[in-house]
Amino acid sequence: DHVQSSDDRRASMAYSLSMASPKSDSLHSLLNERQRQQLADVVTKAAATKEVRAEQVFSRTDARPLPRTYDEATQPDDDRAIVVTEASPPFSVCCVNSSWEGLCGYTESEARGRSLGDLLKGKETDTMAATALVDKLLHGMEAGAILTNYAKGGKKFQNRIRVGPLCDEQGRITHFIGVLRESKVLSNFGENGGSGESEQQRAE
Repeated sequence: DHVQSSDDRRASMAYSLSMASPKSDSLHSLLNERQRQQLADVVTKAAATKEVRAEQVFSRTDARPLPRTYDEATQPDDDRAIVVTEASPPFSVCCVNSSWEGLCGYTESEARGRSLGDLLKGKETDTMAATALVDKLLHGMEAGAILTNYAKGGKKFQNRIRVGPLCDEQGRITHFIGVLRESKVLSNFGENGGSGESEQQRAE
């Protein structure tokens, strides 16, 4: 039980980081030595069993590039489900748009100040896949994954998520963005080393 509890704490921490996307050194500077070691341990375990194929997720979800600034991320005419978080742990939600509210079931006032792990994680959420996503983010890359998440009220949905940094005019990271899209067909992420998508999903 103690080992399981420890694994759960590590996975929970990794998931809470899953919307961050600073350069590696920048994020690591925000973590203490114990947190860095915990994250490294979980990433190592995840790498042995899962691989986040971000380029596949990107090409199959949305060809449009991610917003690069806070102003771009908060444009009212963007129909994608968008969430913007703070740039430091626990990466609390700053704002969401109406599409995100419709997908996830929370209003902006309900989501603001809470972590995405707190809002969307559930019993079938693959924390190893989320941690592998964090690993890519720690290397300063935009990243993508397919996660089983839960909307308010417990509705389960397959979430194709893309994340990246938002920067100011000087190139400094100010916030992080997540763009979500629901996949209509549930499948296991990472089966046979791939993205776990069915033929129907690939056709979407």
